[in-house]
Amino acid sequence: MNAPTSAYPADEEPVSTGAAGRPTDPTDGDESEHDLAPIGTEEEFAALLSQIVAEGRPRLFSLCEEYGDRADGWVLGWGMAFADRVEVVGVNGGMSGTFQSPENALHLLSRRTKLRLLWCDSHPPERDTVSAEPAQ
Repeated sequence: MNAPTSAYPADEEPVSTGAAGRPTDPTDGDESEHDLAPIGTEEEFAALLSQIVAEGRPRLFSLCEEYGDRADGWVLGWGMAFADRVEVVGVNGGMSGTFQSPENALHLLSRRTKLRLLWCDSHPPERDTVSAEPAQ
């Protein structure tokens, strides 16, 4: 799907726009929410939003800490890989960060501990087919 076009001048273009090229922040722009015409039927609009979500969703992964030589392990944090960055949040709330890539997060966070990067698919994989990349 092509990026939506907008009626806003280039120097005033909002950072993020919705399906109709309207700003995603309702406080941006000159139009009020009540001045805008609906896009399609309820079902068509739901399908359009579903398409936007499917095309823009981040890829989910986890960073798992390994204790000893495979003696134990747990999820240290969850990550979302967007097209331009990665966000990682610790399970216990004490850690969060923005990184250039999942591999960069793995490298930087595994300096003091042994971590593995595991990608989460839309359907849970079989236990023995999980994609795990140990830190180098």
